[in-house]
Order: sequence, then structure tokens, then C-alpha cells
Amino acid sequence: MNSKRESRESVKKKAALASDSTNLAASTQPQRTRGQHNPASHSFGVSPELYGGLIGLVTSILANFMYDLMRGGIPHIGPLKALAAIALVIAGTAVGHYKRISPTKKLFWALLSVAGLLLLVWALPLCPDCPVQGASEHEVILATIRAEADAVRRSDMDMIRRIFSQDAVIIDVSNGTHWRRDERYTALLHNAQFLDANQFEFQPVVGKSTDDKVVFTTGSSGRLRDNEGQLHEYYNRPGSNEWTLQKNPCGCWVIQEFRFNLP
Repeated sequence: MNSKRESRESVKKKAALASDSTNLAASTQPQRTRGQHNPASHSFGVSPELYGGLIGLVTSILANFMYDLMRGGIPHIGPLKALAAIALVIAGTAVGHYKRISPTKKLFWALLSVAGLLLLVWALPLCPDCPVQGASEHEVILATIRAEADAVRRSDMDMIRRIFSQDAVIIDVSNGTHWRRDERYTALLHNAQFLDANQFEFQPVVGKSTDDKVVFTTGSSGRLRDNEGQLHEYYNRPGSNEWTLQKNPCGCWVIQEFRFNLP
């Protein structure tokens, strides 16, 4: 009887020692409070916020450059494209942070993500394809000036509005008359039909060009029929037309000022 009692007591002691060992091992494990996360759970030790932001940045850069290359233009980052990239970074960061925070803060990050996506939607439609494409900026600039003659010959006001800035000014230097873009070309195309129109002898104006502004002079010639059916030919010597082009917010070269009848 005593031996059985001793055996039961021995088993109880061993069980108690095992329980104490288990509790001791558990107490030595690092404790994580609510909201803390194991860094090893993140890919390569990168936080979800940084990971999401990097994905947004890389996606925006690839999308912008592929967009430019597919439409045959020169890859560039304009101000509105930069805003679109920022929007994607904000959205990616917000998505990465969303699962790490308390419910009260999730609403703020969700709204911030929506704001970033709305900024993206707002920015991209404002940057349509540039009206003129070329292998280099120099070719684009010359082609933009030639496009004015082509648009006049085709009576294409839509192209005129695309290659000229909205606040462009046209000036007849011989008498100082100024026109706005639509005022000048609406009247010009209404009063005559251009059968031929050309720009030639492109020459840069030294000292007037910067990184986002260039000035060229040209000569021009062509034939037109007026409203009475009379044919006329015109010829303006090289250097008598002056074109000032600037980059618009989308990074496209457009005509800011056109002066003709220079002495």
C-alpha cells in the first residue's frame, strides 16, 4: 500500500516539475504587445509601407515610359506625370500600412489612398499625346513649326489649337497688330483657301533659347485662293518669321508666339 502511495506521489511530483518547466520556458519567450509584428514576416525585412510605396513608384515609372514609347514619343517626366507617380506611391503606401494599424486609423489611410487615386485619374487625362512626334527634341521643334503650315493648308483648326498654346500671341511686326490664336486663324482660314504653304530655312536665334524655350526664324511661301476666287502667291524671305516655342505642363513643345513681317 505504501509503495503504491509513494508511486502516485512520485508521478505527481514529476508532473509538477514538468508544468513548472513549461511555464518557465513560456515566460522566457519574447512577448509582443498588440500592434507589434514580427519583422521576419516582411519580405526581405522591408516594411509593408515601404514595399507598397516602391511598387507604386516602379509601376508609375514603367507606365509613363511605356506610354511614351508606344506612342512613338521621347520618354519624359512632366509635372503632371510626377503628380501621377506621387499618387501611386501614396496609394501603395496606404495599402501597405492599412493592415498594420488600428481600425480608427484605417479610415484616414483609406481616404488618403482614395485621394491618391483621384489625383492619378485627374492628372493623366490632362496629358494627351503630344501633337508632333520625332526622334529628338530638335526634330520635334522643327516639325511643330512645319505643322502650322500643314494645318493652314488643310484648314485644320483642331491642329492649330494643339500646336499653339492656349494663350499664344500672333504679331504682325510691320504694323504692331496683335491677335490671339483662335482670332487670327479663324479669320485667316475663313477668308482664304491655302492651296500650298511651306516653311523653310530654319535658323535658331542665338541667345534666346533655354532648356524649355527655343526661338527659330524661317521663311515662308505658298499659294492661296481668296473668297472671290482670285489666286495669290506669297513669299516671305528667310528670317522674316520668328517662332517662340515652349514646353507645356505635359512636356510637349508648343508655339507660344509667332511674329511675322520682321524687317
